[in-house]
Amino acid sequence: MFTDLRCTVQSLEIDLDSMRNLKASLENSLREVEACYTLQMEQINGILLHLESELAQTWAEGQCQAQEYKTLLNIKI
Repeated sequence: MFTDLRCTVQSLEIDLDSMRNLKASLENSLREVEACYTLQMEQINGILLHLESELAQTWAEGQCQAQEYKTLLNIKI
């Protein structure tokens, strides 16, 4: 009976060590995924800022062209 309990305790300790190792491995994987996600988000934010800048420039150019068109239309009239 005592031998059985000792075997059970040893088995549980092995299981516990295995689970601790698995937990550490999963935590490392999580950190790697978070780092990759952070890098991707920074890249996407950079692209988004660039596109917003281009959009603002295009909108401003459109406004200038619309004003020039109105001016030319007024001259023609």
